[in-house]
Amino acid sequence: IQGLMPSPQSSLSLEDGFRSHSTLRARTRRAMALLRATSRWVMVLRGVRRRDYNIAVIKATMGQLGEWARVKSAMKKAVRSVRSIQENCRRFLALKHERCRQIEKDWERFEDQNLELFYERFNRRLLKQKLEQAGISDKRKGAKRCMYKMLKAQGQNLALNWRAFRIPPAERAKLISAFY
Repeated sequence: IQGLMPSPQSSLSLEDGFRSHSTLRARTRRAMALLRATSRWVMVLRGVRRRDYNIAVIKATMGQLGEWARVKSAMKKAVRSVRSIQENCRRFLALKHERCRQIEKDWERFEDQNLELFYERFNRRLLKQKLEQAGISDKRKGAKRCMYKMLKAQGQNLALNWRAFRIPPAERAKLISAFY
């Protein structure tokens, strides 16, 4: 029974209470210090995360600005290219127009020479045929003059207007322009 009953020496003394109170206080201080350190660490962590988020936003904004700058640069380059193409096209068309005009002049000169020569020869052949049909020798002096008078009397004219056989100017210009 003696073991079941508390002995007077085992009860807490004032000193023991003070020691236990100071241990409790130390533990409380330690817990408070740990709480302060943890809250500071959480605050630092929140600051770091906020800073990282803000950096990510700035990076994304700068990336978009860089993309816009690249798009703007590409658009300026495209506009310069289109302007260059337009300028070169205008220059080419002016040169083509000038050269086509020169080709038309040369064509007209060449056509006039050849048409005149052709119809001159054609008239000779025609006159020769008419003389042969009439039974007149073309070696006889004045045979051609005589034939002209006979044809005029009959209302026929051997002189052809060869200028009427030129290629029309609009069609000529169209052909030259198509094949330049």
